[in-house]
Amino acid sequence: MTTSLIACGILKAEVEAALRKRGLAVPVFYLAPAPCVEPAALLRQLRALLDRAAQASDDIVVLIGRCHPDLEEILASYPARRATINDCFDALLGEERKRIDRESNTFYTSAAWLDHWQHALRRSMQWDQVDARQNFGHYDRVLLLDTGLKPIPDEKILEYFDYLQVPVEPYSISLEALSELLGRYLEISKATL
Repeated sequence: MTTSLIACGILKAEVEAALRKRGLAVPVFYLAPAPCVEPAALLRQLRALLDRAAQASDDIVVLIGRCHPDLEEILASYPARRATINDCFDALLGEERKRIDRESNTFYTSAAWLDHWQHALRRSMQWDQVDARQNFGHYDRVLLLDTGLKPIPDEKILEYFDYLQVPVEPYSISLEALSELLGRYLEISKATL
């Protein structure tokens, strides 16, 4: 059995590092970063990647959250199975997310998102600062998950804060949860050979 992986491009650096850590070499296909803000584009990209992955393998692991209501229906047409996560941050945090969620009403983000939020929120969703504050104002904080793989300039954090007006707190994490998640889905495939 040959397995391919489809993942959100927002997790590209983390997925590649976690695969290296586990010694897993599989074909990986990435969606554009933050496809969840454009549902029609997400479906187009996902179908195209599923078609490519199906040509490369007979088993496809999909590492994206519940980013579209028709996701399971689309995956049913392929030899695909989706990792059981609600969003990318579940993949990065694993069980730690439950503890953090109990602390406060938290919105999660990542270093890669800081490169893409303007396109996603300002251009794709056409939110101005009032829209952003209305949609994010109920959060106590934005937790910026830092895996150490990408530098996070203070200017980018401040720019994001200025737009949202919600405190942004850097939070260091390891790749352990993501590595374990990928291992669960990809090493099962290796074991069935």
